[in-house]
Amino acid sequence: TVQSMCVRSEYGTDIVSSLDRLLPLLQEYAVVATGMLRWLSCLLRDANYYVASYDTSVFPIHLSLLRHVAAAHPLLRPDVLAIVANGLQVKPDLDALIVLELKRQFLDALVELMRDGSGDDVLDVLDELRRQQPHLDQSLVRHFVERTLRTVAAPPCSAQFVARFLAIIAAPAALEAVRKAAELRHRVLAFLDALARQFKQQQQQQQQQQQQQQ
Repeated sequence: TVQSMCVRSEYGTDIVSSLDRLLPLLQEYAVVATGMLRWLSCLLRDANYYVASYDTSVFPIHLSLLRHVAAAHPLLRPDVLAIVANGLQVKPDLDALIVLELKRQFLDALVELMRDGSGDDVLDVLDELRRQQPHLDQSLVRHFVERTLRTVAAPPCSAQFVARFLAIIAAPAALEAVRKAAELRHRVLAFLDALARQFKQQQQQQQQQQQQQQ
């Protein structure tokens, strides 16, 4: 059973060998996916879990299970977001560079939620990142902004997305992080130029429509 796969070892390390059987069940049955999320929620809030698994393939596989659930069951995406958000706040007793890498993987999961989700999913992720931003290292904010620009932020963008994403970039720590990274700075400027062209085009279309109606 799925339960036996999860509890066979203390931190679910044996689940790796059962993925071929597990993934079809997760994708087909929402009740199985819900149970998996509850288990992962407990696991990823445990600081000792990261100490035991940070240098193994277990943590990336557990994150991939979250992605599979989010892709197969849209109604469970808020639960996946909550689990990832909680994971960002865990403080395991590990080297600071290792903790940063773990958090980068959580941020990558957030970006993938935006890429694969609906408009509301995207806005929920940006809202969550904005809440956590004051407590995140500059390098993590820079990583999130860069991944979002590469993966999600391709015009045309909604006004809601633009407002939230620019609020993240405009925070003092984020601006400083962008200034220190030349490539990222160029990406942000290119994104802003693309937005300006998008809004100019929209204004022209609105003016043409108004003229046609007169």
